[in-house]
Amino acid sequence: MQVAEAKAVAVQDAVLIAPTHVQESYVHSLSNLDQLNAFIPFYFPILYFFRSGVESPSSATKLVTSLKQALADALELYPVLAGRLRKGKGGRLEIEVNGAGVEFSVATTEARLDSWKDLRLCPMGSQLVPNKSFISEEMLIGAPLACVQVTTFQCGGFAICISFFRGVGDMQAISEIVEAWAINIIENTHK
Repeated sequence: MQVAEAKAVAVQDAVLIAPTHVQESYVHSLSNLDQLNAFIPFYFPILYFFRSGVESPSSATKLVTSLKQALADALELYPVLAGRLRKGKGGRLEIEVNGAGVEFSVATTEARLDSWKDLRLCPMGSQLVPNKSFISEEMLIGAPLACVQVTTFQCGGFAICISFFRGVGDMQAISEIVEAWAINIIENTHK
C-alpha cells in the first residue's frame, strides 16, 4: 500500500461566478422531496483529477480563466444553481434565482499527483473540497448553492471539486450541469 505525505493546499483566490447573462429574478419552489433533503443541509462534493494540463503559471491562469467563463456560460442554462436559498411563506424553503453566483476558488499545492498511483489513496482529499460541508440551515440561507475549487499540483496536474447543496437537484441534474460546463470548456478552447 502506498503512503505519501499530505501537503498543504493554499487557497489563492475566491470569487463568485454569475451566469453570463443574468435574467430577471424569480422564485424556484423546492419540491417536497427537496424540502426534506434541506433538513440535512450539506454539500455533496464531486472530485475530478487530471494528471496533466498545467505546465506553467501562465497555463494555470489560462485554465482557470477558461473554467470560469465556461461555468458562467453553463449557469445561463442552469440559473437556479446561481441563486440563493431563502425561507418563503410558511417557512418553506425556496430558491431566489437572482444570478448571485457560484463560489469559485483557486488553490495550489506543492504535492504531486504522481505520488499516488491510486488517486483514491490521496491523503489530501478534504483539502481539495471547497470549504463547505455540513452546515446549519441558518448558515445556508443566502449562501452559494454550489462551490468549485480548482487546485493545481506541482507536477502539472490539477483537481476540480464541485460541491452542490443537495436540495438543488439529484445526481441526474448535477450530471447535466457538469456536462454543459465540460462542453463549454471544449467550445471555448476552440474559439
